[in-house]
Amino acid sequence: MEFTGELLKDIVTFTNQLKAEEGLFFSLLYEKNDWAFIIKLNAFVEAAITELVVKAIQNDKIRQIIARLDIADARFGKVVWLKALNILNAEDHRCVRALAELRNFFVHNITRINLSLVNYIAELDKNQLKSFIENFGYNARESIEIGEKKIPKAEFIRENPKLTIWLAVYFMLGSIIIEFDRFGLQEKELELIKEKAEVLDEILKKMRIVQLEARKRALLRSITKKRIDS
Repeated sequence: MEFTGELLKDIVTFTNQLKAEEGLFFSLLYEKNDWAFIIKLNAFVEAAITELVVKAIQNDKIRQIIARLDIADARFGKVVWLKALNILNAEDHRCVRALAELRNFFVHNITRINLSLVNYIAELDKNQLKSFIENFGYNARESIEIGEKKIPKAEFIRENPKLTIWLAVYFMLGSIIIEFDRFGLQEKELELIKEKAEVLDEILKKMRIVQLEARKRALLRSITKKRIDS
C-alpha cells in the first residue's frame, strides 16, 4: 500500500465517521510531545477498532461493551475479537497490541511525560529493538530512499521512530477502511435480503387470504347447495 490521494481522502472521511476532530490523524504527526502523540494515536486506533468490530457484528447495541475492552488483553481484548472475526492480518494485530503496550509504558509513569521516542529507542536492547522494528516497520521497504540516498530500514526506524509508528497506523487504516467498506456492502446485502423477505412474506399473506376467501366461498356454495337440495 502506498500514499495515494484517494486513501488520504478516505482517512479524512473515516475520521469524520468516528466523530473525531477533523484532520486529527494527520495533525498527530506534528505533535511535539511524543507522550501526547502516543496517547492520542492509541485512542484513535482504539476508536477505529471499536467501530470496525461493531460493523463486523452489525449490532450497535454492543458498541459500549466493545469500547470498554482493553485493546491488548490476551483473553478478551479487542485484538482477540479481530482474530476471532478474521479481521485484518497478523501483522496489523501485532501493531495494534504493540501500540497499546507502548501507550501503557508512557502513561503509567509520569516521569516519562517528556520522554522522546528517539530516547526511548536508544534505551532498548537488541531484542527489544528487533521487536519494535517488526511491530511498526512491517510495511516498510528494506531500504528507504531519500533523494539519492538509501537508508537501511533499521537505521531509518531508529532515527525516525515517531514517523515509523505514524506510517504503520496510516497503512493499517487503509486496511481498516477496506474491511469497513466490505462489511458495509454485506450490511446492504442483508438489508436487501430482508426487504425481499418482507415482500415475499406480504405476498404469501395475500395468497393465504385469497386461499381462505376461496375456501369460504366454496364452503358457502356447498352449504347453499345442500339447503336447496333438502
